[in-house]
Amino acid sequence: MSGNNKIIHFLSASDRINYGDLLFPIIFMKVVEKQNCDIEFYNYGIVKSDLSHFGGYPTYSYRKFQRNIKKLGGNVIVGGGEVLFVDWGSLLAFISYTYSKLLFNMIFSNFEKKFNLTKYLLSDGNVLVPFAPNRTELKAKQNIKIFYSKKSALYFLGFNLRTLPFSDVNLRQAVAVLVDKEFIISRILQAYGTRMDSIVPSGNRFWFCSDVSRYGEGMDRNGRIKKAYHILHTAGYAWEVPPVDESGRVVPGKGIRMPDGQLMKKITILTPPADYDPHRAMSGMMIQEWLKALGIPVLSRPMAFGALLDQVKGRHEFDAFILGYGRLSMDPDYLRNFFHSANDKHRGWNMSGYNNPEFDRIAEKSASEMNQELRQKLIFKMQKIIMADIPYLPIYNPALLEAVRTDTFSGWVETLDGIGNTWSFCLVKQNDTTSR
Repeated sequence: MSGNNKIIHFLSASDRINYGDLLFPIIFMKVVEKQNCDIEFYNYGIVKSDLSHFGGYPTYSYRKFQRNIKKLGGNVIVGGGEVLFVDWGSLLAFISYTYSKLLFNMIFSNFEKKFNLTKYLLSDGNVLVPFAPNRTELKAKQNIKIFYSKKSALYFLGFNLRTLPFSDVNLRQAVAVLVDKEFIISRILQAYGTRMDSIVPSGNRFWFCSDVSRYGEGMDRNGRIKKAYHILHTAGYAWEVPPVDESGRVVPGKGIRMPDGQLMKKITILTPPADYDPHRAMSGMMIQEWLKALGIPVLSRPMAFGALLDQVKGRHEFDAFILGYGRLSMDPDYLRNFFHSANDKHRGWNMSGYNNPEFDRIAEKSASEMNQELRQKLIFKMQKIIMADIPYLPIYNPALLEAVRTDTFSGWVETLDGIGNTWSFCLVKQNDTTSR
């Protein structure tokens, strides 16, 4: 930047209700005050906002940011966390529920993808993203390398097995068929993730069991509905209007009844809010629509993360939920923690209330087995049992994207969970050609 060096243009995501994002400009100004610096401070977000009643600073819009840096000069400081590879649409979806719903309209989504309307709506049209370069821009740079790594993570749909309706395994299996994981990965994660069919991530090669039930794999939407209908109809479920008519056509289902003849109560899927994790919030919305097509009364309900955990782990008052573990250990003993019946307690690890004596026996044996090959067989059995009973339905594992400059440092070691590992810190070195 040029012009008055005392002018600071601070750009961050402090236009949304997230405590960590609100802190960036606050912390910066605390440092400035401590150093007794005389500056002219402008705070910007994507949109104009005033979250001062939450303790944050008001923000000017990104359009104002573009005008001011041309008019006033000064210095630009960006405050934020993992904002690499975002686009304008993703950012707007964080702060606009209406826009996030529009993205699920096929026509609008394709139009937005082709013409990038939000780029013109929120900026002057010549800046792709406000916080960081897009991956396509980075690929064009000869001194930039992008690492695409698998994570040891699990993002899943959990069921409450303690009460109806999800105490019935047939309903859980039907839901598993209806959930289109490929759609979630391609449309919501923008292809930066992998499908999960077991609780253990596929990147954990020694402990991952590939020989598990892969519900709905390769099916189109009508095929999924027909398969789910067959599962439930065989189990004694009935409809006022079946989702598959007598001629075999798929139609909107209505009035689903349990095997005991009672109308199914309305199901609620709890998710984190979009400003906490848009992927999980949007996944909940899509699962809601897929279940409705079968005639299942369902609502996806975003809930503050702390309240969601209390509802699920504390009070056990829920039907289903979408949560995730961002960093699972390499040792798969978490299978025992997640599903052993002894952990079905207040704030216990067994959030679904799963109770299977056979699983408990194998899990206890695996925890004490010292022979690695024998333990692997036990862990494989545990995965097969879980994917048959489906207390959790694994959905996706997001990819980890990291960009580094190749003209400054080298020696990064790519492993599961990315390049930020002990090996990298031991081997990374400054290039001889780096200017000092």
